[in-house]
Amino acid sequence: MQRFSAFALTGLLLIAPAVLAQQFSPPEQLAHAGKIYKLAYKQVAPNGRAIYEYTTNGEPVENWTTMITLNYGKGMNVSAERWTNVMKASLEQKSPKAPFRVHAAGTSGYARFVLEPDRTNPTYESNVHKSFHMDKCGGLLVYQFAVKSPAGADTSAAGKAATLEAVNKENEKLAAEMEKSSWTPDCK
Repeated sequence: MQRFSAFALTGLLLIAPAVLAQQFSPPEQLAHAGKIYKLAYKQVAPNGRAIYEYTTNGEPVENWTTMITLNYGKGMNVSAERWTNVMKASLEQKSPKAPFRVHAAGTSGYARFVLEPDRTNPTYESNVHKSFHMDKCGGLLVYQFAVKSPAGADTSAAGKAATLEAVNKENEKLAAEMEKSSWTPDCK
């Protein structure tokens, strides 16, 4: 499961709940970047908030290389600007500081960041998010795509910097693809 999704969503839980419209209906599979991702994990809380994780090639959620996560916050009606402000504040508190960019465009918020390897996660994790603020879904939905990259053999400061730069450039490309994506949530 992803290292950052729950952390950022927690910051939004303090936002006042709204009157609910319809319920988000998660798909069994998603197409992304030429691959089919299948639902591999779901957790739905009694309050309707949920996490849906999708992997490709039969990868388990405990050992994924690419993953799509849909974070649904039932009753969390928040603007794209508010979402980006919470994401920015969360990312600014991360240590070590992750390269990131957040912004709102139209009715969606976007975030991109890279998490460096640490004691519990030996890989770089490149994340891109798109938030959907649609009354018809009865809350907030965040589409998150993540890719793991190996830390690299050169563990010198220069080697780590070069690897981080390469991962960050790939993260920029993933973010541009996310902004062009036409996928929207289905609400029933």
